[in-house]
Amino acid sequence: NDAMPSNMQLLQLEPENILQFNKTPMTSSPNRMLKLTNPSSGHVAFKVKTTAPKAYLVRPSSGTLKPNGQQEVQIILQPQNSADANTNSHRFL
Repeated sequence: NDAMPSNMQLLQLEPENILQFNKTPMTSSPNRMLKLTNPSSGHVAFKVKTTAPKAYLVRPSSGTLKPNGQQEVQIILQPQNSADANTNSHRFL
């Protein structure tokens, strides 16, 4: 029986819950790194999605992690043209 235990964590995220982007006059496109770690003994595929796809550039947006492998994902906040730049409501999935 190769069924995975239901409590097995496939990915660890760092930071775990919140990415903070600090805009300054010198940085119109602030960016953050999201570190993904595969703590399992199998390969894990990932895909980073957001509720505001036009607001962010994600590199790489998808991939595969080997057992105990790590991948840094760069998330860049794009310059906003409109007043609806309320990034507090944006989510990554």
